[in-house]
Amino acid sequence: MVTEPDWIRDALSQARFAPYLAKTGGDIDTAIRLYWWNIDISAAFYTPLHCLELALRNAVHQRLTDEFKRQDWWGVAQLREPGLQMVTSARSKRTGRGGQIHSRRHRG
Repeated sequence: MVTEPDWIRDALSQARFAPYLAKTGGDIDTAIRLYWWNIDISAAFYTPLHCLELALRNAVHQRLTDEFKRQDWWGVAQLREPGLQMVTSARSKRTGRGGQIHSRRHRG
């Protein structure tokens, strides 16, 4: 049975590290490198995905604003669940943002 270093077990947990060990056939050093590679790849995608999400959200908001001819289109659009819940949640969180609900929603 392969035993990972104490710092792996303490910091990551065996359950989190197990897929990396399985993928590398139990080679601990390679599994650690794979784990850090995964972190690097995730970090590389973070900024582009953030920008894409922001641009898409704002484009949808603009299209709906144009369609309903008002900034608060959610007040007249016929929303269904979970859309109604999302608007209610966004409204409750819109403090200090000039009331801009669309900029407060979080999808991630």
